[in-house]
Amino acid sequence: MDSESIQRQDEIRPEEAGEFRGSGHDDLPGNEPEDFGFNIGAAVLTPLWLMFHGRILTGILLIIFSFFARLLGLLGAGGLFLYLIIVLAVMGWAGFAGNRIAGKHKNIYHPEAIQVSEKGWTTAGIIVGIVIVLPMMLYNFYILFTLR
Repeated sequence: MDSESIQRQDEIRPEEAGEFRGSGHDDLPGNEPEDFGFNIGAAVLTPLWLMFHGRILTGILLIIFSFFARLLGLLGAGGLFLYLIIVLAVMGWAGFAGNRIAGKHKNIYHPEAIQVSEKGWTTAGIIVGIVIVLPMMLYNFYILFTLR
């Protein structure tokens, strides 16, 4: 992708706006949320990722919420199941909304440029996901299904 194809929102003329998805013209056809892709870094490292993308209060509140949600796991299988559902829902939301949040924070409105700028977070998300999150989730599901 050349540098001419990645333009800032203020450089896009109205007659060109239709060819750039996510250019800030949400009323144009083809600007569905899935055009931005999935952000694995935002999904796996949600609170930290939010804080580094200008959503500091949201990240802190999510850490506090995660602490209280984890306490639900102490209530037995029902609490652990609810905790897992909450965690998966938050990870899904962050993954699908992550590229749009990153684009707004960095003033980048072209989906491919956003994905390039998030490459470090993607790499970190994959590593942490495989090494830490996946084993923790598997362990939680194991505990959930052996508590019967």
